Amino acid sequence: MKKILIFCLISVFFISGCSGNGISDKQQKIYDGFKDSLLNNGELMSSDIPFKYNIEIQYKSGKYVYTVEVSKPRVAMSNIQMMILNPNDLSEDYLSNTVGIFDETPMYMIPNQSNKKAGYLKNIQLQGVSNEKDFRVYALVSWKDSNQLTQYQVFFSFNIVNGKNVKAGE
Repeated sequence: MKKILIFCLISVFFISGCSGNGISDKQQKIYDGFKDSLLNNGELMSSDIPFKYNIEIQYKSGKYVYTVEVSKPRVAMSNIQMMILNPNDLSEDYLSNTVGIFDETPMYMIPNQSNKKAGYLKNIQLQGVSNEKDFRVYALVSWKDSNQLTQYQVFFSFNIVNGKNVKAGE
């Protein structure tokens, strides 16, 4: 009986597809899709971006720490997913900074509303680090409308030269 129980537990473990990092296949596919989209479209700039976005850069310990912020939405944004990517940093173990892809709780940005506990945010900030003073940062933000029917995606990027942003956000 003990052997059957152990066998059942091991079977459940393998059948459920558990991995050591806790990332589901669906999450990994979304992450890979975002990364591929940014690598293929990172230089593109969406024409209608319904929120403000900005980048702040600080020089710390020989590295450039950058923070990309999305704020002040002009439309209701549900189930927000966002990724930033510095294509110069890509390596085998590189993991882009994301929000909404690996998070359990959906995130929302609605004009003039905020309730962080319920996932209604005033802004979203993602951080990255570059060893170089000249680099690019690509961003992709995806969300659904308030009815959860239509999916939207926007691209924007920043060009950093000598540690300063030369392409300001809206």
